Amino acid sequence: MSRTIQIHSQFGDALLFKELHGVEGISSLYQYDLLLSSKDANLDIKSAIGSQLCVCIQTKEGERHLQGVVTDFGYDRPDVDEQGYHIYSCTLRPNLWHLTQTQNSRVFVEKTVIEIATTILSESGIEFDNKCQNQYRIYGQSTQYHESNFDYLSRLFEQEGIYYYFTQTKDKNILVLSDQNSQQDPIMGNSHLIYHADVFAGAPDQAYLDTWQHKQHLNTTHVSLGDYNYQTKKSHLITDTPTHGLSAQSTERFEPYAQFKSLGEANHYKQIHKEHYQALTEEVIATGNVLTLCAGHHFTLQRHPHQKANIEYLITEVGFALKEAGYTTGDESGSYRTSLKAIPFSLQYRPKKQTPKPQVVGTQAAIITGPAGEEVYTNEYGDIKLQFHWDRYGPMNEKSSAWIRVIQASAGVNFGSINVPRIGEEVLVDFINGDADRPVVVGRLYNVQNPPPWGYPAAAKKSGIKSKSFNSPLENFNEFMFDDTEGAELVNFQAQKDLTSLIKNDETRHIKNNRTTTVDVDETVTVHGKRTETVDKDETITIHQNRTETVDKDETITIHQNRKERVDLDETISIGGNRTETVEGDEKI
Repeated sequence: MSRTIQIHSQFGDALLFKELHGVEGISSLYQYDLLLSSKDANLDIKSAIGSQLCVCIQTKEGERHLQGVVTDFGYDRPDVDEQGYHIYSCTLRPNLWHLTQTQNSRVFVEKTVIEIATTILSESGIEFDNKCQNQYRIYGQSTQYHESNFDYLSRLFEQEGIYYYFTQTKDKNILVLSDQNSQQDPIMGNSHLIYHADVFAGAPDQAYLDTWQHKQHLNTTHVSLGDYNYQTKKSHLITDTPTHGLSAQSTERFEPYAQFKSLGEANHYKQIHKEHYQALTEEVIATGNVLTLCAGHHFTLQRHPHQKANIEYLITEVGFALKEAGYTTGDESGSYRTSLKAIPFSLQYRPKKQTPKPQVVGTQAAIITGPAGEEVYTNEYGDIKLQFHWDRYGPMNEKSSAWIRVIQASAGVNFGSINVPRIGEEVLVDFINGDADRPVVVGRLYNVQNPPPWGYPAAAKKSGIKSKSFNSPLENFNEFMFDDTEGAELVNFQAQKDLTSLIKNDETRHIKNNRTTTVDVDETVTVHGKRTETVDKDETITIHQNRTETVDKDETITIHQNRKERVDLDETISIGGNRTETVEGDEKI
């Protein structure tokens, strides 16, 4: 006899359909659990794992396919109801399920959610159809951290209001991405379903729904979103919107870190939240024998006694309970029941935000990156680019990350301290609120490529600051070094080129021992006021070439003891006025 349900698999005609229980839904991975019959008790179980299998259901509207990858397959037992048959169990899931078996960490820079999804799905060999209509923002940085590809994409889709479902054919299942109800297709064949609950009226000649529950729910009435962006003048961003949810009193959900950087982005997200909570206010639960039901598709109800129920609905979930007639017992009646959950098509569906974002616990190390040939790469805030050690995909250049903030000792309005890490240096990174997308550099680390100055551990008693001139060898540097060796304490200061000092009031220096100053070229000293110089003991001045001394007014020289003056060659003295010379003792010239 003709069978309603047949199996299409690698085993050809060896497998026969017996039972199926399964659920498929929007933004969820469907699962169909099957019992299959076969006369062969020795099918190659291992070869079935990972293969494609399709449950082909014959309906008046055409062939409905429940297709997927075999994730579980095994021999159960001999079939006590079917002489000579053996029962195998099988579980079908979509190809997207493979992404749940992964775990990865990577950073996507300057990408939209669709671009990220395209990359991951393509790398995984997942065929998909993008029906999204919205324009999505470019993430400065989106980090997948210690999570499966499935969880990562799920939380991005949930954040952006993107949902998915599957198109199933005999040979494959295709992931469909959507963000507008208007892009959804009607169910196969006749999309006008009738409600028929009168058991005394006889069954109609078409598939129908025989139970129908229409529920409304109390819900959140207000959503408020907040975030912070240090690059905008209005850094604290708060937006709120009513959800028009049903509630006996006003209720609010506040999300302080809603992952937006501008009020324009905030408006997008608050609309997503609003539509999500609006869709939760109404729900339909129904059962029947309609085998063409498909999550993500829509239908129109007819013949319901409550006239307002006869409208268009979007199917959010479908359940299957199918049992085929016996193969040897002569029982020709099978059981084919389906159930559904749906919302009015006028309510825009949005997925629930249920996939948690992993939190980064503790600090991590990274390498400063930038354009090839540069030693430093920064912006107007002193931010840097970096690449984590675990990032296997990063290019180790200015595209390795978004701009990352760097902690400083102080930071005010055009004052404070600043030291920008250079390309190739290793830094320590923490994460604001444990968010992998909000890293901040909190420290620096030496390593074998970048050892500390002065030769450690021998120089362990030295500390200080030593820089390096850009595009120069290590010998070119500025330095402020402290040597705390007992008995040989030293403060060493080096300016690789010029030194400029501005003291806006007094300067006092006290040197308790000797002072030596060497100027290899010229020295100019300008004193705009008086100058007093006291030498308690001897002073020796040696000038190897000429000396010129000009006194614009009077000069008085007092010598309390002897004075000797020797001129090896000529001496010329010109006196424009009088000259008085007093010698109280002898004078020899």
